[in-house]
Amino acid sequence: FAPATLLEMAFADEDYSTLTAFFEHVGDHLSPRGRVLVFFGTTGDLEYLDELVAGAALRSEVIATAALGHDDGVEEYFVFR
Repeated sequence: FAPATLLEMAFADEDYSTLTAFFEHVGDHLSPRGRVLVFFGTTGDLEYLDELVAGAALRSEVIATAALGHDDGVEEYFVFR
């Protein structure tokens, strides 16, 4: 989504360019047993995140979830390892 506030600008990656670049190079910076933590909400494209993880030859698991209510409903957030 396009960020509407300064706070959203701190979290939003509107075209996923940063996230895509991160996953393209993450393997260069991880040890064989290295871990990555990713925080992602349901306003994002979870299927694309899955594609990025698979493309980096990684696997993921949800280690935490939370729901946040706001004016437009409830947003679910996940922490993946």
